[in-house]
Amino acid sequence: MRTARSLVVVALMGLSLGLLAACGQQAPKEAEPPQAPAPVAPPLVDLVKTSENIGIFSTFAKAIAAADLSATLAGPGPYTVFVPEDLAFAKIPPKTLEALLANKPELARLLKYHVVAGRITAADMAQGETVLTTLDGETLTLKVDTGIHVNGVKVIQSHIDASNGVIHVIDAVLTPPPAKRD
Repeated sequence: MRTARSLVVVALMGLSLGLLAACGQQAPKEAEPPQAPAPVAPPLVDLVKTSENIGIFSTFAKAIAAADLSATLAGPGPYTVFVPEDLAFAKIPPKTLEALLANKPELARLLKYHVVAGRITAADMAQGETVLTTLDGETLTLKVDTGIHVNGVKVIQSHIDASNGVIHVIDAVLTPPPAKRD
């Protein structure tokens, strides 16, 4: 009986030592799935290429080319451009838009009225009203309250970055004041 008891004690001690040794070891880790590389943002391009790439500015991009303003808006800037989406240009009667696209000086004047020198981001827009001077020397009124408006036209998407400025999408074409006669 004493031998059987000794064997049980020795077996229990061996089991205890085995359990203690096992507690100090960590369970083998499962292999982690390979991580996909972090997405790389495409490099920023100038305002002209950005407006062409977005997909909702095809009329604006066509007008920029027709008015020979591509070099200006692809230049160093920086510029802030209030770009009407294609639906905004669709509000203009087709014959009026066609005539405007054919009249380079008037088209250039209209487009320059959408451009302000300097980079004005959404974060830079202060609550209240701010007067901005456009590339054609006229003024725009930027109003920030429950939304952002420029000359009463709603900014429907703010802050699309470009290498030489920023685009804010508007839902109507801005109309400059009548040209000054000399």
